[in-house]
Amino acid sequence: MRGRIAAAGAVVVGMTALGALGVSAGARPESGVIRACVGRGGALYLRASCPQGQRAVEWNVRGPAGPRGPRGPAGPAGPQGPQGPQGPEGPAGPPGTGGGSGAGGIVAVATDYSVQSVQVPSVNSQAGGATVDSVALTDPSGGGTVMVTASADLKASAQELVACEVKINGAAVGNPIGASLAPGQWVPLSLTVAGPGLPGAGATDKVDLFCYDLAGAADVIGPNLVATIVHTAG
Repeated sequence: MRGRIAAAGAVVVGMTALGALGVSAGARPESGVIRACVGRGGALYLRASCPQGQRAVEWNVRGPAGPRGPRGPAGPAGPQGPQGPQGPEGPAGPPGTGGGSGAGGIVAVATDYSVQSVQVPSVNSQAGGATVDSVALTDPSGGGTVMVTASADLKASAQELVACEVKINGAAVGNPIGASLAPGQWVPLSLTVAGPGLPGAGATDKVDLFCYDLAGAADVIGPNLVATIVHTAG
């Protein structure tokens, strides 16, 4: 180690000569250590072995790594980049909710929810029977469509053949719905129909639930009526 330190000055002095002479393959082995010889007057010779009268010196091609330095401060924010390309079109959204009733919507509603029991007399044809429930509603402009939902329970005391239909302003609308009942049997009945209302502003439309029994005298229990007048827009 003392020999290396003593020769350091000679090594530095001879660096110009080192570039001029070139570096031989034996002077820089793959081990990373440079070996040289110092002659008289401090001349430096790159050799793998030194002749008599010259002193051998060596040093590492690369020194050991130093400690990691402290982290530098964050740099300033860069300028804003250009706007990116437009993305693909997204999927279609769900359909929106329906709007409220406008000029062509619902203009009148009438309901009747009854718990009464009406006995339908025995008749020989559809011309007889009885009205078991009624509602009336006024159309401000007239000529609307009357939409009706009717329901009731039918009860038979004997073998019965009962049918019911909806009448709008005295005219039957749609087909009657009936049932053949055994003694003591209960059958629910439901009808939904639509028909034209009366023309003229302020017309009053009357809706009836009409039932008849072709075989006996059945009971119609809890007849209900919901009638709505609707105008189409335009």
